Amino acid sequence: VWQKAYERLKRDVHGLKTTLVLDSESSFYYQGRVWVSDFKSDKNYETITLNYRLNPYKHSVLDIKTGGVYTLKNVQVKDKKEIRLTRDFDMTLIPEFTNKTLNTISVDF
Repeated sequence: VWQKAYERLKRDVHGLKTTLVLDSESSFYYQGRVWVSDFKSDKNYETITLNYRLNPYKHSVLDIKTGGVYTLKNVQVKDKKEIRLTRDFDMTLIPEFTNKTLNTISVDF
């Protein structure tokens, strides 16, 4: 089962431009790249490690017009840093992400 999940992740998200919804901010999505960086197995459990690099902009999920949205669980926004963009209005973005489990993300299928 885990080998199948690992192969599916590699096929579906490894290195591709991806749209992600973090469970800590489920009304927004982020775009960037995700890649499978490690697969460990022992007799009790398997760990698939994903790394990600996301653009520092969040978008409303109401704006999604295409499929392919992946939801990552156990991810939280931490250490808020602000970036100001000058347009017709000021917008504050929170670009940095970390998760609760030392760069290991669990993915529900």
